[in-house]
Amino acid sequence: MEQRLWRIIERLRGGVDVRDYKHVILPLVFLRSADIDFSKRLSEISKMKHFSGELLPEFFVENGGVYLPDDARWEYLVSCAKEKTSNLSARVDRAFRVIMETNSEVDGLFKDGFYAKKISSEKLSEIILEINKIERLNLSDVYEDLIRRFSAKETRWRRNNEYFTSPEVMGMILAEMFEEFEFSVEDFSGKIFDPCVGMGGMVLPILKRAKEAEVFGQEINPTTYKLSKMNFVVNGVRSELRLSDALVDEPFPNLEADLVFCNPPFNQKTKEFKNANFAWISRCLSKLSSSGIAVIILPGTAMVDANFAQERKELVSSGALRVVLNLPRGLFYRADISVSVWFFKKGEATDFVRFVDGRGSERR
Repeated sequence: MEQRLWRIIERLRGGVDVRDYKHVILPLVFLRSADIDFSKRLSEISKMKHFSGELLPEFFVENGGVYLPDDARWEYLVSCAKEKTSNLSARVDRAFRVIMETNSEVDGLFKDGFYAKKISSEKLSEIILEINKIERLNLSDVYEDLIRRFSAKETRWRRNNEYFTSPEVMGMILAEMFEEFEFSVEDFSGKIFDPCVGMGGMVLPILKRAKEAEVFGQEINPTTYKLSKMNFVVNGVRSELRLSDALVDEPFPNLEADLVFCNPPFNQKTKEFKNANFAWISRCLSKLSSSGIAVIILPGTAMVDANFAQERKELVSSGALRVVLNLPRGLFYRADISVSVWFFKKGEATDFVRFVDGRGSERR
């Protein structure tokens, strides 16, 4: 798979601006994954006792799928690529246009006319045929790996210390949740909220393995929001995501989440806050249910910054702060930063906070 990914990226060199790589590749990976899901759902629906033979897009979308008209099917685009159709770029643009027109869930995710402007039909046919060789079971891994590659290469993705939450970090977090709360992903059933959902790196490991879960999220960056929406669809997860500023907007006023995950921009300056680290904590705790768990990634300085001594004292006094886990450096892509993870739980107040040093070969 690693070699396949590099071959796809290599095909773009010399003909496409490096900043457009993700906009070329990721929607195509999304479409292939959506087409596999569409075929599966179509087969299931056709076997229903009262199926009339007419497939209404509204019915399909309401049941969590992405409806694909004939000229937006993956097989159709592959056949055009094999035939080296001269207007392939325009046909791909049309495919994404009709997908957005038919599916409110993905409306606005794709740039209209993007492929015809940015890539030749000849080069696009090579990309489509390479993606077609990827085994279906690997598509979600391919999508997430490509996201990590692109986020590591583009410095603007790391503005305000925004870092992709790696699987390694999530593994350490889930291990700590099990030790402290006896939390089991496989047994979880409930609502999850992430106020800066990014690419979904914190919530997708839960959603893939949980019994039953609903996800609600906010993302302020329009590009990241679109890629995240596609990522959830590629992984077969229905989500309620909103393009909004979580420190200002409240799109889910009645939400009481069982789990809240958050990897916010570190030391963020806003109109209201000189440093928003503890504002993010407040935002997360405000959405927790009476027995919910919150996990928040913060810079290591949040534990010692003298300007927030009172806020830390109030968190300890509240009884909700349970664990602070100090992570090893270098776990965030191309970012050698000190990071800590703060674990909260409502409903079981305690005046004891456990500090875990996970930076060495042995936890302390």
